[in-house]
Amino acid sequence: MELLPPLLPGEDKAPAGEGGAPLHIALVGRPNVGKSSLLNRLCGEERAVVSDLPGTTRDSLDIRVERGDRAYVFVDTAGLRRPGRRGHGGRLAERGSALMTVRAIERAQVALVLIDAAEGFTERDQRVLALVRARGCAAALLANKWDRVEQGEEGWAERVADRIGRRLQAMGDVPLLRLSALTGRGVERIFPLARRLAAAASLQIPTAELNRWLQECVRRHEPAMAQRGGRRRPLKFFYATQTGSMPPTFLIFCSEPRAVQPSYRRFLTNQLRARFELQGVPLRLRLRARERSSRP
Repeated sequence: MELLPPLLPGEDKAPAGEGGAPLHIALVGRPNVGKSSLLNRLCGEERAVVSDLPGTTRDSLDIRVERGDRAYVFVDTAGLRRPGRRGHGGRLAERGSALMTVRAIERAQVALVLIDAAEGFTERDQRVLALVRARGCAAALLANKWDRVEQGEEGWAERVADRIGRRLQAMGDVPLLRLSALTGRGVERIFPLARRLAAAASLQIPTAELNRWLQECVRRHEPAMAQRGGRRRPLKFFYATQTGSMPPTFLIFCSEPRAVQPSYRRFLTNQLRARFELQGVPLRLRLRARERSSRP
């Protein structure tokens, strides 16, 4: 079942921190996980309506917050829900809210995906996080209401953290921050985390450094042979270059792009993320055959 209706096309994002511009951060998640409560805690006053009823927030709300010499714009978005859970009379409003949430993600340099830690990392939470990454936005997972988890039975907090960590392994090492919007615990750690994610998403890697990385990868783990008809031939990687940022996008020239196995693409992506500290940042890796006139 789809989480959202058809989405609007994306737009280019401004480099994080360019010209002293504030860092835009979208707060996203399913209904009633504490987005508005967190926003109020961040700005130190009651700016967003808080209610136990899901769906209280329908429109995106932009609030500027300053810490030290840095400015941040937090966007409180409507909770993302399954289409089947909408009432008949509210379908158009829900659709509009969902589209506004997607636009907020596209405008943001960082998206913070809130979950209710007491309920765990659900499949709906996973779909929200997958949506954020599909839109090319750097992301972190915020386990809100962690105070409730710690008040549970002995060992519950460790089990919850372990389950969340296992599910995040398939999401490119998305950072996890445990916090409580109610008590304020862990909330201030959001600011350095957001800055780190934004810096990683806008990172520009020199071509020479990328090619040293590529050579090391191939030396460490050679790709499978390319099959053409009845012949098998070595698959060669020539050079790599970065073609964009936010999200970081890379172009790798090789002899047989179609012969590169999905597992080897994952290997390259994981090695790229580990080498250049791109945890929490979606990466775009494109393969292209080198033309005869091409030179590194």
